[in-house]
Amino acid sequence: MFQIKVTLATLLLAAIASADSLPDAVVTTTPVELGKLRAASKEDLANLKALDLKYKNSKSISMELEKKLKLNILNQERKSKGRLLISQGRMRMEIDKPDQSLVVVDKKNIWVVQYPPEDLVGASLQVIRASAETKKGRSQSFIGLLVKGGITKYFKVLNTMTAKDLSTTYFLQPEAGTVEFARAQVTLDSTSQQIKELKYWDELDNETTFVFSKVSFDKKIAADKFAYSPPKNADVTTY
Repeated sequence: MFQIKVTLATLLLAAIASADSLPDAVVTTTPVELGKLRAASKEDLANLKALDLKYKNSKSISMELEKKLKLNILNQERKSKGRLLISQGRMRMEIDKPDQSLVVVDKKNIWVVQYPPEDLVGASLQVIRASAETKKGRSQSFIGLLVKGGITKYFKVLNTMTAKDLSTTYFLQPEAGTVEFARAQVTLDSTSQQIKELKYWDELDNETTFVFSKVSFDKKIAADKFAYSPPKNADVTTY
C-alpha cells in the first residue's frame, strides 16, 4: 500500500513538471469574467499590436468622431464633433466650432492648429509644428501617435477589461521618457477589430475622450489632405 502511494505521488509530480514545460500554443486560458479588471492575456496583447499596425499601415481610413474634454481645475466639460482621416502613417483631424482645431500628421511633422474664438477679432492663428522624434513633439497629439504605431511603442498595458458587448478596454501607462500623457485607455470593438474609443489624461489630469463612428476603410483620400502650410500671419511654435 505504501508503494502505491509513492507511485501516485511520483506520477503527480511528473504530470506537474510536464505541464510547466508545455509550449505556449497548447496552454489554455480561463473564461473572461465580464466587467472586471484582469491582467492582459497574450491574445489581448496580440490584438492590440494588430490594431496598432492596422491603423498605421492602412491605405485609407475615414471616420466621424465626438470629442469630450473635461477640464479638471476649472471643473468644465466641453463637447465637439469632427472628422478623422488616416492613410499609411499620415492623418488629418478636423474639430468643428466652437472649439475649432486641426491636426495634420505628415511623414515628418505633427501640425496642431488652434483657431481663435470668433469674438477675438484679429487674433492670430496658433500653430504648433512638432517632431514625432521628440517627447514634447509626440505629446502634442495622442491620436497622432496612433497612426505612427505609437500605442504599443510608447505605452505598456497595465490591465484590461471586457464589457458585456465584448469590447475590450486596455488601461495604458506611458513608458518612461516617451510622452507627457499621464495615462490612457483604448477600447477595441471585438467584432470589427476597430477602435471604439480613445481616452487620455494629461499631466494636469484633464481628461479627453474620442468616440468614433461611421468608420470606412475603402474611401479614397486625396494626398493634399495630409499637407499643411501655416499662413504668414500665424504664430508658429516649434518643438
